[in-house]
Amino acid sequence: MATSAAALTAAELELREQVRAFLAEQLPWGTFEPGLGMGAEVNPAFSAALAERGWIGMAVPARYGGRDANAVDRFVVVEELLRWGAPVGHHWVADRQIAQVLLRSSSSTTTKRSTAVASRPP
Repeated sequence: MATSAAALTAAELELREQVRAFLAEQLPWGTFEPGLGMGAEVNPAFSAALAERGWIGMAVPARYGGRDANAVDRFVVVEELLRWGAPVGHHWVADRQIAQVLLRSSSSTTTKRSTAVASRPP
C-alpha cells in the first residue's frame, strides 16, 4: 500500500509554531534532561502548563473535560513534545492510554469523572 505525505493546514502549522514557542520559553536547552515519552523526566509543573493550554486530554470529548481535538492536532503537539525531549513523564500514560481506555470501556459517569481528572492540570 503506497501512501503519500500530507501537508499540514495553516491552522496546524500555527499550532506547531505555538508549541515550539511554548517549549523554547518553558524549557530552554540546557535547563532539563531530554527524555522520550513515558521514560521522560517527571515534571508536574510542566504538565500543568500543558494542561492549561489544552494540550493534555486533547482527544477527550469536551463533555468529559477534554478539547475534542482531531488526531492531526494531537499528533502535532505530541510530535513537537517528543522532538524537544520534553519532560512528559507526569502525564504521558494518563493522556495516551488511560483516558482512551476509559472512553471506550467505562460507563458515562465513570468516564466523565475519570477523564476529567486525566485531562486537567495536576
